[in-house]
Amino acid sequence: MEDGERAAPVGRKWHVLGLALLAAAGAYAVVESLRLGLWRQSSPGEGLYPFLMAGAVTAFSLAALAALMMRPQEAPKVPGADDAADEADVRGIVWRVSMYLAGLIFYAAALEALGFVASTVIVVAFILRIAEGYSWRTTLAVAAGTAVGCQILFVRWLGALLPAGTLWDRFFN
Repeated sequence: MEDGERAAPVGRKWHVLGLALLAAAGAYAVVESLRLGLWRQSSPGEGLYPFLMAGAVTAFSLAALAALMMRPQEAPKVPGADDAADEADVRGIVWRVSMYLAGLIFYAAALEALGFVASTVIVVAFILRIAEGYSWRTTLAVAAGTAVGCQILFVRWLGALLPAGTLWDRFFN
C-alpha cells in the first residue's frame, strides 16, 4: 500500500491550518529580516540568513499547501477501522518530531563549544540516522557534504564568521 492510499492520522483541515500558519510565520519572518538589512557594505547583513531561511519556509509551506489543495479529498474514515494503525502512525510522527527538536536543542547548546562544523555534522547525522533511519553510509556522506557545502557557501563565498568552537581553540591555540 502506498502512502497516498492510506488515511492520514491527522485530518486534512489540520494539515491546511498548520501549513497556513507556517506560511504566515515565514512571511512575518521575511518582513522582519528585511528590517534588519540584507547587506552591509561588502558583507552579509544581520537579516540575510533569517531572510533566506524564512523565504524557504514560506515557499515550501505554500508549495505543500498548494499540493494538498490540488489532491482529491479522501473518503471519510469508518470509526474504529484502523485505530491501532493510526495510533502507531501518530506515535511515529511524535517520535520523529521529538528527535528533530532534540537535535536542534543540542545544536543550539553545542554550537559555541564544538563549533559550526562539528555541531553540524553531529546534528545532521543524528537526524538522518535516528529520526529518518538512513543507512550509515548515506548519513555520513550527507552530513559531511552539508558541513563542507555550508563552509564553502558561508565562509568562502559570503565571508561570514562561523564559530570555530571553544574546545578547538583550547586544543589548537
